[in-house]
Amino acid sequence: MIRLKITAIPRRLLCVAFAAFAAWAVAQQQEQALRSPEDVNGFVQSAMVDVGIPGAAMTMIEGGQINLARGFGRLDDTGNAVSAQAPFQIASVSKSFTALVVLQLADEARLAIDDLVVEYLPDFRMADSAHAGAVTIRQLLNHTSGFATLDGNRLHGIGSDDPGASEKAVRQLGDSRPIAAPGERFQYSNANYIVLGHLIETIEQKPYEQVLDERIFSRLGMANSYAFKPLKQTAEAAKGHEQWFGIARQNHRTPGRATLAAGGISASAEDLGKYLRALTRADPRIVPPILARSFADAEFTGYAFGWHHAMVDGRRVIYHDGLSPGFRALAAILPDERRAAAFVMNLSGILGGNLHIGAVHHALGLHPVPIRPSGGIITAIWGSLATTLCFALGCFAALRKAFTLRHTPWNTAEAFRWILVVVPSAVFAGGAYALLVLVPRSLALDFAGTGVFYPDLAAVLLATAAIGVVWAVVLPILLVKRPKAAA
Repeated sequence: MIRLKITAIPRRLLCVAFAAFAAWAVAQQQEQALRSPEDVNGFVQSAMVDVGIPGAAMTMIEGGQINLARGFGRLDDTGNAVSAQAPFQIASVSKSFTALVVLQLADEARLAIDDLVVEYLPDFRMADSAHAGAVTIRQLLNHTSGFATLDGNRLHGIGSDDPGASEKAVRQLGDSRPIAAPGERFQYSNANYIVLGHLIETIEQKPYEQVLDERIFSRLGMANSYAFKPLKQTAEAAKGHEQWFGIARQNHRTPGRATLAAGGISASAEDLGKYLRALTRADPRIVPPILARSFADAEFTGYAFGWHHAMVDGRRVIYHDGLSPGFRALAAILPDERRAAAFVMNLSGILGGNLHIGAVHHALGLHPVPIRPSGGIITAIWGSLATTLCFALGCFAALRKAFTLRHTPWNTAEAFRWILVVVPSAVFAGGAYALLVLVPRSLALDFAGTGVFYPDLAAVLLATAAIGVVWAVVLPILLVKRPKAAA
C-alpha cells in the first residue's frame, strides 16, 4: 500500500500568507469604508432621479473633519436650488438636541437625570397617577417611561403658535395609559420628549427655541438652524413635499410648538456637519461627560440619551432617523472611527423609498440598502385603491338592485329578512370603524395623524369607509321598506 507523505506548510510561509491576506482584507475594508465626496455626490444624484426626490442635502465627517456639505435638487416648486446652507426639517433627529440640553442641565447640577419628573413638573400626570409619580427623567430620555407610541403621535400639533403649547400638550397626555411599569420596557414615543421640552422650558424659564439657540446653535456657529421659527435671518428653507400615490406635492406645514422637542428643529447640511463634528470630538462646548461616556460604551446596544446604539456590519453605529410631513432625515455616527454622515430630503410618503438610509449607508461604507419602495408597499397602496374602486362598484350595484326591488315583496321568512338587513349593516359599519380607527392604530397613529403623515392613504381609508357607511345605512333602509310577501 502506497502512503502519501504530506508535509506541513512551513510556519514562516504560513505567517507570510496570513499577513498578506490580512493586509488585503484591511485594504478591502478601507476601500469600502472610505467614500470620496465625488462618489457620494454621484450616488445621491442618480438615486434622487431614480426615486423622484425633489431636494436633499448631505454632510459627511471623516477623522473629525467635515469633508462634504452640499445640497441637491430643488427647494420648492419654483425650482430654487438647494444649497448647503438651506434649512430642512430634521424631524425626530431633534430628539438628540433635546437630550443634549437635558444632559447639559444635569452637568450644571440644575437637575439629576434619575430625579422624578414630578419634582420639576408637579402637574405631570398619566391615567395611573402612581405610575406618573414614579417616572424619572432618564426614563423619558430613554423611552422607558411607559408612554405608548400612539400617545405621542396623537399630539402632532401642526401649526400651533401658542406659547403655552408644550404645557397644554403635557396636560393632554394626562389620560395616557402606561404600557409597562417605569423603566421596565422600551417603547419609542414622542410623548417622552414632549414632556422633556416642557421640563426644559420650566427650568430655563425661556422658550425651547431660545434655549436651543443659546446652548447649541450659537456655540457651534449653526447660523441656519432653528426650532419652530428662525430667531434671526437664515437661508431660504426647503419646502416639504408629500406623496400622493407616487406624485410629489408641495405642502406648507410647519411644526407646532407642542412637539418642538420631539421633532421640530430645522437645520442645514452645513450645520448638521458642525453638530456631528462636535459629537465625534466630544466638543466640551456642548458635549457633557455623561454623553461622551455613553458614546464610548462599546458594549451597549439600545436607546440612550436621544440616540439608537447598534452594531451594523460589525461596526458600532449611533444614529437617529426622522419623519415629519414632507421630510425624512437620518444622522449616523461611527464613534470608533470618528466618522459620521447625515442626509435630509424634502419628501415623505409611503412610496418615498429609503434614500435617506441608502445615502448614509453608502457614505459610511455600510451594506447597501434598497432605496426604492418595496414591491409589497407598492402593491399595498395600489391594491388599496383597487379595493376602494371595487367596493364602490359593489355598493352601487347593491343599492341599485335594492332600489329596483323596493316595491317587490319579500319571498323569505321574517327572521331571515332581518338577517339580510342587520348583518350587512353591521359588517359595513364595522369595516368603516376598522378603516378609520384600527388601520391607523396599526401605524401607531390616529386618523388625523394618518392624514398628516400619509395623506394618500388617509384619503383611501376615508373614501372606503364613507362607502361602507353609505352601504350600512342606505341599504337596510331600502330593504326594510320592501313589502312583505302576501299571506
